[in-house]
Order: sequence, then structure tokens, then C-alpha cells
Amino acid sequence: MKIFITPDDIIKRGLWDRYAKYVLTKDVDVDTFIKENKEFEIHEDDALVIGIIKVVETDNLCHRFNEWIKEFLITHKMVMDKTDTLVVKKKNFIAHVDKFPKKFPKEWTPDAHWRSRLDLALEYYNRFRPKIDDLETAIFTDTTGTHELIKINQIKKILEFKNY
Repeated sequence: MKIFITPDDIIKRGLWDRYAKYVLTKDVDVDTFIKENKEFEIHEDDALVIGIIKVVETDNLCHRFNEWIKEFLITHKMVMDKTDTLVVKKKNFIAHVDKFPKKFPKEWTPDAHWRSRLDLALEYYNRFRPKIDDLETAIFTDTTGTHELIKINQIKKILEFKNY
């Protein structure tokens, strides 16, 4: 299968961080690569790794943020002892949430429509991020150390599902 894409397409789909980490070679000048925005062929394996094959195109970046959070919760959930409550490690969750702005590199100059969509998403991120610190945590100790855990239900309650 041949997949042709531009850097702009990767960024608009919120996959720049994965592309930069797993596919982009060190010898590429990122600033020039993004500004030229030339179409190129991406290998099918690389497309699978960064997730471009499974992404639905939308300009609702707030929705994309929510989906990205839900995907993390599904893949990183743990069951707390005795109560069967689903939890995630607070430290890991915060690190994941803090990666969201990196999906849209500073070198990218979006058009007016995408600029407004990105501004909405970053405003949402800035409202969401401090709420994590206010969530109730449980302390869990195992052989690797002591961890703060957050109930997944608490995280779901602070997600906003507005029609942006």
C-alpha cells in the first residue's frame, strides 16, 4: 500500500510527537521539513507505528485530546486491591497529559481555522491539567516503590465533552 502524506497532515491529526520520535531521522531539519510541507511517501510499517492508519480526521482537537486520554486509561489501568477499583499511576498519567502540547510543534504555522482549533485545545488542556493535582489519590506500595494512584472514574469526571 502506498501512503502519501504531508507534515501538515501528520500535525493536524495530532501525531507529530510519535512521528518525530519513531520515524523522523536525526539528519532532517525539522523547521524546513514543516515549512516546505512537501508530500512524501510513508512506509506502511511507519504509518502503523505512529497510528496514522487508525486516526479519524477531525478538526476537533479537544475531542482528540479526550480520545487520547481515554486510550491511555484503557492501556494503563490497574485494579486496586480488594475494591476492584480501576486506577492509574498519577505520575504516569501526568507525564502523558503533559505530552499533549508537543503534538503540535512550534515550527508549524497553521492557517486561521486550525489556529483557532489549536487555541481551543490548548485552553482545554490548561483547564484540565491543574484539575489532576486536585484529584484524590490512594497510596500503593509494591516492590518497585510507593505510588500515588488516581481512580479512573475521577479522571473521566473532569473530562469535558462539549461540542467545540
